[in-house]
Amino acid sequence: MSIKIRRFRSGGWEADIRITLSNGKRYRERKKAPVSTKTQAKEWARDRERYLLTNGIEQEQQQQQVMPTLAEFMPRFMVSYCEANRLKASTMAAKESIYRHHLGPSLGHLPLDQIDREAVQRLKTKLKSKAPKTVNNILTDINTVLKTAFEWGVLLSPPPRIGFVKNPPKEMSYYTVAQYAALVAAAMRVDPKIYAMVLLGGDAGLRRGEMMGLRQTDVNHHDGLLHVRKAVWKGVEDSPKSGRIRQVPMTPRLAEALKSIRHLRGERLLTHRERDHVTEKIIKMWMREAQRLAGLFANGGVHILRHTFCSHLAIKGANARSIQKLAGHADLNTTMRYMHLAEDDLRVAIRCLEDPKKQPPRGDILETGRLHLLKT
Repeated sequence: MSIKIRRFRSGGWEADIRITLSNGKRYRERKKAPVSTKTQAKEWARDRERYLLTNGIEQEQQQQQVMPTLAEFMPRFMVSYCEANRLKASTMAAKESIYRHHLGPSLGHLPLDQIDREAVQRLKTKLKSKAPKTVNNILTDINTVLKTAFEWGVLLSPPPRIGFVKNPPKEMSYYTVAQYAALVAAAMRVDPKIYAMVLLGGDAGLRRGEMMGLRQTDVNHHDGLLHVRKAVWKGVEDSPKSGRIRQVPMTPRLAEALKSIRHLRGERLLTHRERDHVTEKIIKMWMREAQRLAGLFANGGVHILRHTFCSHLAIKGANARSIQKLAGHADLNTTMRYMHLAEDDLRVAIRCLEDPKKQPPRGDILETGRLHLLKT
């Protein structure tokens, strides 16, 4: 048994594999490795050698005759992978949309074993006008499909390694303290429900779907806590985006606002006229009305309230872990995009190095268990 890796003149690497099968016959296979570097080609060739030794070539020849195309494999993937893993309804819809608009037209006609790095590069070329985040979402989906096909034994060789495009983090847009105050004041003048909605986003960091899914029993006035248990997307109730239930302490004005809109119409906290719940369209209409009265750009976008919540916490010195828990971010890297706003705290910390006498204030924590900060 031996493996040799050679460079192709046209680019790429050839794997030359020689083995002795279980029936005593010698077998040689020379294939272009669907990877870009020599090290990756060696790893691919070793995986290929192990497969041939374990399964032989007869099984492969039979399976090659019935290799499904991406279009034929996708229904099985959506049921046996997406539905079986209980992906959120919004995630399922996003995957279906990505296949319908991008993967299907470009790769749907190809057998799975023909979706190599070159085919993926052609797809990336077609997507050059799209935002980097959109491109990476599409590449993530085809990568997941191919890996799943390999794990299920549909693909006989490991799928190609897919390179993602660079996606520099964007600065989040948010309302300044003055802008947010104007929006809150405008919402209060318009309607108590709109006022509560604005505070749910700006004082508690709820997403739009979490506002819509909030039940009256999720508001604990005794402990001053808001329990974020559900989110609604296009009428479908599901878990929050991170999949985790979280608790958010309420500000006094948020608690009062939520008390003022209690009703007997149904379980949901936010209602509209004869409805016992609100929709995405109603939330957008409410937000646009408050923005217009406050003199802000009136696009009806509610997510800026969540950015405002996280940004103001960072500006006022809250640490990243606390913001992560309050906002329900699954990844701390998401929270860190707001932390550049807390630069003043970093300058204070660095000044401690300049003068040894300037140390952070200390208290009697060892004696009483409390830390009394000195006022400066």
